[in-house]
Amino acid sequence: MLLAAARGRDALLLDAETGALERLVKECAPSARGLCGTEGVLLSAEADRSFVHVWAAARLEAPAFRCQAPERLGCLACTEDGAYCAAGGHSGKLYLWELPSGRLLFSWDAHFKPCSALAFLASDGVLASAGEDAVLLVWSLADVLHAAATSSAPPSPLRAWTDHSLAIRSLAVAPCGQHDLLCSAAADHTVRLWRVAEGVHGCLHCFDFPAPLASLAVHPLHSRVYAGATDGHIFAQPLSLQLLELAADRPAAAGGAAKSAPAHAGPVSGLELAADGGRLFSCGGDGGVWVWASASLALLTRFQPHAPVERILALPRAAAADAPLAPLKKFAEPPADLSSSQPSEGALGCVALALPHDDAEAHDDAELPLLAGFPRCRDMPHLEGAVLEGGGGEAGAMRAQVKEWQRVNQELYQLAVDAVFGAHS
Repeated sequence: MLLAAARGRDALLLDAETGALERLVKECAPSARGLCGTEGVLLSAEADRSFVHVWAAARLEAPAFRCQAPERLGCLACTEDGAYCAAGGHSGKLYLWELPSGRLLFSWDAHFKPCSALAFLASDGVLASAGEDAVLLVWSLADVLHAAATSSAPPSPLRAWTDHSLAIRSLAVAPCGQHDLLCSAAADHTVRLWRVAEGVHGCLHCFDFPAPLASLAVHPLHSRVYAGATDGHIFAQPLSLQLLELAADRPAAAGGAAKSAPAHAGPVSGLELAADGGRLFSCGGDGGVWVWASASLALLTRFQPHAPVERILALPRAAAADAPLAPLKKFAEPPADLSSSQPSEGALGCVALALPHDDAEAHDDAELPLLAGFPRCRDMPHLEGAVLEGGGGEAGAMRAQVKEWQRVNQELYQLAVDAVFGAHS
């Protein structure tokens, strides 16, 4: 399926094989990178308002929810399983929602200019964010979720790449085993390739093009990367050595890149590849969805040639059962209070352990727990809710509670040691 959208009009859901109109999608007018979806859900960050519209993929006639966002959002991305949705705002902040519940889990400052593109890298468990500040950041999703659960400070990015010199316009990801391939296209005429891997801290490769770039797609087999330029042309840059050698034998537009013969009458605002990688879809300022042979950039046909199309998104066929959905919350909720006034074995993570009480039950030292092998801890003073000097209020109470936990732990340790040594006496 292929979703084609434009400002001020209903979006078109097309059959990606024939171009036939499947249905109209009401109230879908997304921002530049404000479309994302999985098998069960479709989301659109509205271009002119601080709203996010949410559809169940099986019922696209009207939004299931119209959600007020904290600010105007320029880009959206969601995980393949539909568990999380990330958004980038015009302030440079990033937001993370839990889609089944709609909870805003966390928001944090990321870029000092508007966020322009987002992408999840499933193999690495990270979120990549790009901005008009020409910075590409990589965030650990586990770190973000931990910060959300503990109300702690925002995490630091795993990577902060500043190789681009002008605004980054688009990101594309190609799955690749342990580490996905991440591509970025910018207004500085370049496409850069990256991997989030140990020991890889810089750009893997850079391709130069004759015009500023506005959109990007990468072949699922990693054979080519496709860049849409602001002059309306599409460039196909080979990635493998064999294709680079073939491209060197014929005229090339930029370092072996093939250039589309017909050009859009304006910036190429969207690029998508078919699931098998055989066809490339594009949209620009002249209407319709253009369909190309991905290997040669030969124009095959045009879908809906008279319909204005500014954004396109490839979607899987809707599943029979709807995914769980809830409206996205505008504000984050505080995490549940897991503290208790009195420490307990359960709160300390203690597990009951059955120890032998006489020699008949203990047949061999290997059967005994290894508690006796640990050095004895010094006795901790019993603090009856006292507050340590230098701390007051909630912080002091937490310190006192930690001391109480340490005392309980020491008592449990002593009981276990006595039981072990008592079995040998």
